[in-house]
Amino acid sequence: MSQEPLPILNFLHPLTDAQRDQVAQALGVTEIEEIHILVQIGPDASMSDQIARYVDQVGWDGRAWQTRAFCVSPPGLAPAACALFAEIEGRSGHLPDYLWFERDPASAVTRYRLREVIAPESIREAARTRRGTADLRTGESVT
Repeated sequence: MSQEPLPILNFLHPLTDAQRDQVAQALGVTEIEEIHILVQIGPDASMSDQIARYVDQVGWDGRAWQTRAFCVSPPGLAPAACALFAEIEGRSGHLPDYLWFERDPASAVTRYRLREVIAPESIREAARTRRGTADLRTGESVT
């Protein structure tokens, strides 16, 4: 049985061949399917409306969002990335892993390499252990 390519919902710059290889290796897959959505945030519409339209361009129905494995390369603009994850979580029911690229310091020309695959569900679970609780009557921290 052959493995289907893992979709990468790319809301950043198109991936180079070297980046595609780095991503596939980091994710433990033999092949990725890049779905590139060019994001240009404008001042004439709300962030949520713009992001919803970009996510619509992926072309998946509700079942696909809830059943397909995928990874995200978010836009570089932080407010757009935050809105994107809220939109995707609403459609899929979970926070997907995402890619973090950094400038390659070993390159004489500007190139970016995969720095890390970030797993927000793992971050969320770890954060839960640090939140503690508070006595609602006094506001004092209870550990």
